[in-house]
Amino acid sequence: REAGGLKPLAKAYGIVGFIRFLDCYYLTLITRRAKIGSLGYNGIYTIKSVETFPLKPAERGGGEDGRDPLTDPSAMLLNMWNRGKRSV
Repeated sequence: REAGGLKPLAKAYGIVGFIRFLDCYYLTLITRRAKIGSLGYNGIYTIKSVETFPLKPAERGGGEDGRDPLTDPSAMLLNMWNRGKRSV
């Protein structure tokens, strides 16, 4: 049986943010954390490790919704999501 779709890159606990360098945007994710306390029933964590992944668009130009994947990080994520999908 052939399985298609998305493949996980990393287990993440949160998003630190996006940054743009020369060629594309990069997504920084929290990959390790440690509990340092609690406030009521909510845990308080410290970041132990982060990983940064390049977000390269599939093609240049405006997307289907009119957003430019070179300047809009959310459009880049959508393009990456759509590239991972396969029709059945």
